[in-house]
Amino acid sequence: MQSPLAKSTQFEGIVDVYLADSISWWPQTLGWLLLLIAVLFVAAIYVVRWAKNYWADRFRREALSALEAININESTAAKDIFFVVKTVATYLDQSAAPLYGAPFMRYLDSQVASTNKVFNSPLGEKWSAALVDESQPLHTDDVAKLLAYSTSWIVQVPKKDEPIIGVSHD
Repeated sequence: MQSPLAKSTQFEGIVDVYLADSISWWPQTLGWLLLLIAVLFVAAIYVVRWAKNYWADRFRREALSALEAININESTAAKDIFFVVKTVATYLDQSAAPLYGAPFMRYLDSQVASTNKVFNSPLGEKWSAALVDESQPLHTDDVAKLLAYSTSWIVQVPKKDEPIIGVSHD
């Protein structure tokens, strides 16, 4: 049996290997550091703009999900659609709150840059009448059209304090 002293003499000529320092993720030169700061600044600007846009569009997402939940076969579908559209119109412009009937339908058509006036039409008149008089219910096809028109209006309507593109206010 060997002594512990004999074992230690076997490793006398071996030298420890020292590892090099790890490479830093930070750039070594000022130019690359400035470029990194500029890229991070531009990325931060884009993230802030995206977040503001996302937050400003929350009314649109909520309204569209409310419209998707409406069953056109229910007797309250026309009132539910009106409630969602009126809520969005009032959120975007407080002056739309007292409007009802034909003035409200004209207001809805004036808020989008479309030349097709879908609300200020016979269907809009029937819709207004059905909201007031329950003896004049809308047919399911008319409710489906109103739902499609309202969905399109909510998608196209400009955000709060955003000008309407293609419409002159002279």
